[in-house]
Amino acid sequence: MIILIRVTMMANPQTEEGYVKIANELIDAIARTHFSGRETRVFIAIIRKTYGFNKTWDRISYSQLTKMTGILKQNVHNTIKKLIRRNMINRESLGKYKGYRMRINKNYKKWDNLKEDNRNRLLSSEPITVLE
Repeated sequence: MIILIRVTMMANPQTEEGYVKIANELIDAIARTHFSGRETRVFIAIIRKTYGFNKTWDRISYSQLTKMTGILKQNVHNTIKKLIRRNMINRESLGKYKGYRMRINKNYKKWDNLKEDNRNRLLSSEPITVLE
């Protein structure tokens, strides 16, 4: 008889192995912000690549973000464009074929969240008419 025992290691993150220092005010703003799943993952990855290394800007490739988030490169590209349109991140070109550098826009009052009337409409219990 063969008995197999599966040992699962528990995650045990330690600040000695690195941490992200970020202002509570910014974390509070992030917690109040509506994100899609992809936006959340890319935004957090950018925080990790910048604040996680005590930088405000960093050269971050779409390949790096794909590896960090598990999101396909084309979807990373589209998500970056959405975050830029929402004023949540800034991106600067480093020149032709040299990529971009990115940062979190700390001025969260400029972020485009769901507008109050849209949020109320989404949460209302009124029936939705579907046109065919």
